[in-house]
Amino acid sequence: MMKRRVAFTPEPFPPFILSFTGNTPGPNEIRTKVIDLENIHKCSTTCRFNSKKDLLLFPQDDAAQQYLLINLPLNLFGDSFTYTSRTAKFIQKTFSCVLKNVDSSINEIVLTTDIRDIVPEVAAVSRIKNAAQNTPTSLLRIDFSNETVRDDLLQKRKLIVTPFAYPVIEYIPPVKIIRCFKCQQLGHHANECNNQIKCGKCSGNHGLDNCTNTTLNYPNCGDAHKASYPGCKVRL
Repeated sequence: MMKRRVAFTPEPFPPFILSFTGNTPGPNEIRTKVIDLENIHKCSTTCRFNSKKDLLLFPQDDAAQQYLLINLPLNLFGDSFTYTSRTAKFIQKTFSCVLKNVDSSINEIVLTTDIRDIVPEVAAVSRIKNAAQNTPTSLLRIDFSNETVRDDLLQKRKLIVTPFAYPVIEYIPPVKIIRCFKCQQLGHHANECNNQIKCGKCSGNHGLDNCTNTTLNYPNCGDAHKASYPGCKVRL
């Protein structure tokens, strides 16, 4: 009998861990800040609480990770909440599947609560985006801490969250593309790069932090977008 392929799917980057010293923000406050990070700072993240009530903030791409490393504010949730932040040293192992036909109007944080009432082993729920257009799809990824629970749900082929019955399919993780932050080429890291420095915004011979140009020009393809754009024709 052929062994079933295991869909082990870690988060793309380790989480930033926010440990609150007092009250913790509610789902609506967290959702607002996640949306603000995406819309205002182009910082795409997902989040969840761990068993210690720490908020785990997962960057979803290189740009989000760099933004949080440099700019994570201590007053992300205003003066009503105080916390300390740190980066995890490892990524927790999870097992994933996908819910289909989830309307974009449905609040993922509320839906996560509803799903956990049915399947307590759910670690996180996040909406899958169209990489080329950076727009949300009708697919939701569900991460489980328990492989058996994930496999049981795949066998049932649907998850009923009243009044909806969502089809369930296997999650196939995307290929992780490495980009050098020094020369912007793909396939190696900056600490092993011997190439000349290139700006990921304008292709000039300077770092992104020193760029004053307003015209976008990605050095790998010559198109008008930043190096972090997931829909670049060189990546696809």
